[in-house]
Amino acid sequence: MEPWMANDEWNKMGCGGQQSEFDCVSKLGQAQANRAWATHWATWTTKDDITKMQSYGINTIRIPVGYWLREDLVYSDSEHFPQGGLAYLEQICGWASDAGFYIIIDLHGAPGAQVATNADTGQ
Repeated sequence: MEPWMANDEWNKMGCGGQQSEFDCVSKLGQAQANRAWATHWATWTTKDDITKMQSYGINTIRIPVGYWLREDLVYSDSEHFPQGGLAYLEQICGWASDAGFYIIIDLHGAPGAQVATNADTGQ
């Protein structure tokens, strides 16, 4: 998630003034950030949303993710990212698959920053 995409949600999570998920977790601390992100993931896109999209004839969903979703790739002593997102990704993919959707999982941030001044693309 990037603050420019959903500034109100970003601020509600306690991430206001931060430029990236990494910065937000560093500010809030891991436990508080994990709670904020769990709430976000549980409410941002729901099974009802998938059903509504299906009723509109939509058949594809794109889900941007950072490499940090795979927590075994993260150096926990120096990389501070939300934890627990993989379970939500599996859940939303299940809902979308059950609805007959095509699913595009977009690797939005790979290890190492793609652009050094762009904090939301990795570290």
